[in-house]
Amino acid sequence: MNCRTLVPLAVVLTCLSTRVHGGGSWNSPVSGLEDAGPEPNAAELVLAARKGEMWLHQCESLHIRVRGRWTTTPETVAKRRAEVEKEYGVRDPDPKLFPNVRATSEQSLEFAVDRRRVRYLTHDPGYWRQLKVWDGNELRIHEKYFHRTQEQYILYKEIPARMFHELLPCFYGWPRSQPHSFWYDPRDVNNTMGIYGRAERFKLVGRETYRETPCYVLECQVPDSGVADLGWRWFVGRSDGLLYGIQTLREGRPSSEHWWSEYCEVMPGGWFPRKSSWCLRRPDGAGRMQIESTCNLEVTEFHLDEPLADELFVLPIEPGVEVADNRSGKLKRYKLDKVWPSLLGKEVPDFTGIRLASVPPAKGKPLLIVFVDMENRPSRHALQELAAPERSSLRERVEVIPVQMAQAASEKLGEWRKTLSLPWEIATITSDPDTIRWSWGAKSLPWLILADRDHIVQAEGFSLDELDERIKQVCGE
Repeated sequence: MNCRTLVPLAVVLTCLSTRVHGGGSWNSPVSGLEDAGPEPNAAELVLAARKGEMWLHQCESLHIRVRGRWTTTPETVAKRRAEVEKEYGVRDPDPKLFPNVRATSEQSLEFAVDRRRVRYLTHDPGYWRQLKVWDGNELRIHEKYFHRTQEQYILYKEIPARMFHELLPCFYGWPRSQPHSFWYDPRDVNNTMGIYGRAERFKLVGRETYRETPCYVLECQVPDSGVADLGWRWFVGRSDGLLYGIQTLREGRPSSEHWWSEYCEVMPGGWFPRKSSWCLRRPDGAGRMQIESTCNLEVTEFHLDEPLADELFVLPIEPGVEVADNRSGKLKRYKLDKVWPSLLGKEVPDFTGIRLASVPPAKGKPLLIVFVDMENRPSRHALQELAAPERSSLRERVEVIPVQMAQAASEKLGEWRKTLSLPWEIATITSDPDTIRWSWGAKSLPWLILADRDHIVQAEGFSLDELDERIKQVCGE
């Protein structure tokens, strides 16, 4: 699958706005709140604002890129420099080594999420780069610090709890009106709603022009949060019912603040802010809350319900870099001393360490070897696609050998084979799975290898979308 060209955000959102509003503009009214006679009900305002976020659970895929800029006040920079000098005994600390003393910093962010995969990239060119990829089979993380000799890969078989909690809400700062539970970050929404404030607890306390937008002001105390004197102050647009700002209140004073602008209706009733900002406050010597730093972010590319390129979810491991491998349940640390091998142009390895249902196939017929993990949905989907009736002619021309790469009871494999209506027996491994994957160059699962009649590998690591064309080439059609 070729990587799709990402379209600038302004173009995409303009098209979406035209589709929904017939050429409307940002912040298009969704109700007549501003002209209503009596004051609106606070709980209804809260529920309406929260409803506008729920499109996140309806979309099939989301891919966005964001640029951001942090600005720290001179007073805060001076305070942090003094703390670093005292703790580390250095004078005039280098911002490259101590990033918290920087006055400004630039960052970029990327999310790519569909129903089975997720990619999260954060890049601060003056400090570090971190990429997390769940490809449907395993989680790979790469962290690299630019001014230290610190770099590593981290591997997991499953997604640890809260591993992707920093996606939209924590980094982009939206949505923050309520808890959300996604397949990659499940949580008990009802149990955590009390921290965000239940709708019936909010009170309408006034009207205010908040950052140039006429708003209703709502407040809520959250005594069940476990944090003393915690509360929220919301700013809800009077003309459209959208949430433009949230202040975190400690003892009635704002300690942090998030705000949003340039909303667009990305699907009927679903709204997304193109710009997001937040600031952090700390008490000064007199107990007054002073701003320490401010972050301003803007979405530069936005793609909703478009197919995501497989390349986005590939993270190869480079040799010489430490790997913290947690896939077996026990941490192993090692370094790859060579690059991933390629079998292209080479004869298919013998099947040492792999238990086949019958003797290894003789030359004379092309081979399609499919490394899978049947506990993984993409692997099951790949085999089910290969077993589909419309591919029956393909299976006559090519010998298909599925190989289960994870430990699994024969009864379980038999159940999968029956459930998916697979016409082949499933081979299993009899030695270390990492050794098998390395010897066959299987960087991810499912991994397809296609060899010609002489069992010389002609293609590897390709997608099912390319299979028919690859087989035509191998068979000389």
